[in-house]
Amino acid sequence: MRFTILFVLISASAFGHPGIGIVEDSRSNIFYTDLSKVWKVTPDGRKSIVVQDVHTHELFPRRKR
Repeated sequence: MRFTILFVLISASAFGHPGIGIVEDSRSNIFYTDLSKVWKVTPDGRKSIVVQDVHTHELFPRRKR
């Protein structure tokens, strides 16, 4: 019984707070998070890490000044 409760709690916490927000910049690059890195996908499909070792849940566009 204890194992079942522990398994449910760990599983729920792993899926309970996902990363949200997909951002497109003026050059049509797409940015998203996997909770440990921020990724960039270029218009031609190349994927790269732009911020490593960061725990982030939300991405949003920068406000224009």
